[in-house]
Amino acid sequence: MTLIVGVLCSDGAVVGSDGAATLGQPGNPTVRQEVRKLDVLNDKIIVGVSGPVGLGQKIKYTINEQWSNNDFSGLDPVMVGSKISEGMRQHTQPLMQTAQQAAPVVGNQMASMSFMASSIVAMIVKHEPTLMQFDYQASSEVANQDIPFIAVGSGQPLADPFLAFIRRVFWKDHLPTLSEGIFAALWTLQHAIEVHPGGVSNPIQMAVLKKDGDGYAVELEESELKETYQSIEAAENRLATYKDEIQSTKTEDIPEPKPKKK
Repeated sequence: MTLIVGVLCSDGAVVGSDGAATLGQPGNPTVRQEVRKLDVLNDKIIVGVSGPVGLGQKIKYTINEQWSNNDFSGLDPVMVGSKISEGMRQHTQPLMQTAQQAAPVVGNQMASMSFMASSIVAMIVKHEPTLMQFDYQASSEVANQDIPFIAVGSGQPLADPFLAFIRRVFWKDHLPTLSEGIFAALWTLQHAIEVHPGGVSNPIQMAVLKKDGDGYAVELEESELKETYQSIEAAENRLATYKDEIQSTKTEDIPEPKPKKK
C-alpha cells in the first residue's frame, strides 16, 4: 500500500510519500514495515515508485544511468518522458510476459504483482521544472498548469479529490509556489494517512526540486516541515470556526416541503 503525490510549482516541484510497505499476498497481508519510497538522484532528480521494491530499484537505476549518459540532453519534457518510458519497459515488459505465463497457475492478481508499478519523476528540463508520472505500462504523462498535481498508489482515490479541492481554493488559475506545493502535498498525505483504511502510514517523506540556477533536488528533514504542519493545523482550525457562520442560519428560513401533486 502506497501513496506518492507530486505538485508542479512555478519555482520547482514537490514530491511526497507515505512510509509504509505491506508485505504478504493479496488479501493476506502479513506485516507492515517502514520504508523510504523517494530517492534523490545526483541532487537533480526525484524518483518515487509505488509497486514491487525490486522493480523500483531497477527503475531508479535506469533513470540514474540515463541522466549520467546525458540521454535527456536537448529533449523537451514530453520526449524526456518517452526516453524514461523506454528505459522502464526494458524491465516491465519481460515481467509482464512472465506474468502471462504464470497467471494460469497462480492467478491473475498474484501474477500481476511483479510488474504493477507506478512512478513519479521530477527534474529540470530545459531550465523549467518538470513533473511526470508513469503507469504500470510505463506510459508517461507530463503535469502542466491545467493539471499540476499527481497521485499514485493505493491512496490515489483519496488524494486526487483532496488535491483538487486544495487547488480550487488556493491556486485555481495559476501554479502554486514551492511553499504552497509543500503545504498541499503534506496536507494531502496527512489526510490520507488519517482516513485510509489501512496500508498508508507515517513516516512522511518529502523532497523538493528547486528551479534556482541549474536546479537541484533535496529531501526535507522532519524539522524543516514543522512550520508547514503548523500551517495545516491553523487551516483546519480556521475551517472549524466557520461552523459558527453555518449555524447562524435561522432554521425558520428553511422552507417547508411543498405539497405533492395528486
